[in-house]
Amino acid sequence: MIRALKFLGSGKKRSKLEIYIDVLRIIKSGVNKPTRIMYAANLSWRTLKKVISDLEKRGLIECENIGDRTQIFITERGKRVLKNLEAISAELVALNAVPPMRSK
Repeated sequence: MIRALKFLGSGKKRSKLEIYIDVLRIIKSGVNKPTRIMYAANLSWRTLKKVISDLEKRGLIECENIGDRTQIFITERGKRVLKNLEAISAELVALNAVPPMRSK
């Protein structure tokens, strides 16, 4: 039983970079409501607000108020950064320097 639990999750926390990449991937996939992003990324509301704020300050996403709802969209710069980070990650995995990142 314990082996099965270890297999399901390494018990290791995601790095800040992994969280930011996960959030960018989720937004790029078309999920643009904050609560849905929070659930898809498996983050707390407080953590998501900080991540969204940081990504918006860096110009990687845009938040728009549409009616009484906030919707979040990835920018062209965000798409380029995500593509570059995924390429670097793939290179590091190929070199066997780091374990593969979890993809959602």
